[in-house]
Amino acid sequence: MRVKGRAVWLVMLTVLAGWPAGAQDLPDVIERGEHLVQSCENYLLTPQSKTHACRSFFIEFFQSSKEADEERFQAMLRGDVVPANGPCYRMPDFISFPDLAKLVVNGASGNQKLLDGTAAALIEGVLATNFPCPDPDLPPSPT
Repeated sequence: MRVKGRAVWLVMLTVLAGWPAGAQDLPDVIERGEHLVQSCENYLLTPQSKTHACRSFFIEFFQSSKEADEERFQAMLRGDVVPANGPCYRMPDFISFPDLAKLVVNGASGNQKLLDGTAAALIEGVLATNFPCPDPDLPPSPT
């Protein structure tokens, strides 16, 4: 019985040692910028996690953005009033989830307005700052 008890403790210590620090303090739902930053800070401790809330938020955010862009495009084709667009950003050809998480954490650092606002507003602001749309009045750059 003593060996079994030690084995249980060893398993528990192993699980707890592998548990990301502060994970028990993370919000269940990412709504505010502060929640997203906390989640992304935690994600950066275990960036290989494919089910982490920070990574899932990014996926849902970009899916939602794509749907909103499609709705705006359809409204333009119908001649309807086009819904307002958020800040303009042009994503690079490739960026990893850990790199996005770092941008969010660093971009919100010291910016209470972004931390207090919605998580979507935080990521839109960070993306617009780091990947701004080109000025439409400028000629296209040679490739």
